[in-house]
Amino acid sequence: VNVEKLVEMGSPFINLELAGEPILVVGAFFKEIIGHVHGAVSVGPFACLPSRVVESILSQESNVNNKVMLEKDDKYLKLTPSEQLPFLALELDGNPFPQIVEARIEAFCLQVERLHKCA
Repeated sequence: VNVEKLVEMGSPFINLELAGEPILVVGAFFKEIIGHVHGAVSVGPFACLPSRVVESILSQESNVNNKVMLEKDDKYLKLTPSEQLPFLALELDGNPFPQIVEARIEAFCLQVERLHKCA
C-alpha cells in the first residue's frame, strides 16, 4: 500500500496534523473509486469517531468533480461532474439492520450499478 499516495489524495479534505485512519480512508476512496472499485462501504462500530469523520467528509465530497481534481485527469468528465460517487457509511452495534438501513443498502447498490454502466 502506497501510504504517501493515500495521504496525498486525502489531504485536500483532512488536515495532515490529524493523523490516523480518516485521511487514509478518504484518500483510498478517491484513489480507488471508478478505476478499481465502483463503490465503497465504510463499516465501523457504533459511535466510532474516526468512522464518523470519514462519513461526514465523504457524504459531502464524494463526487466526480473532486475525483477529477485529485486525479488531474478529465477522463471521468463523461460522468455528470457533480454526480455523487457511490459511498455508504454503516455503523454496526451487533443488532440486525433496521429497514431504513436496508433501504440505504439497496439505494447504494442501484447507484453502483448506474455508475458501472456509465464508467
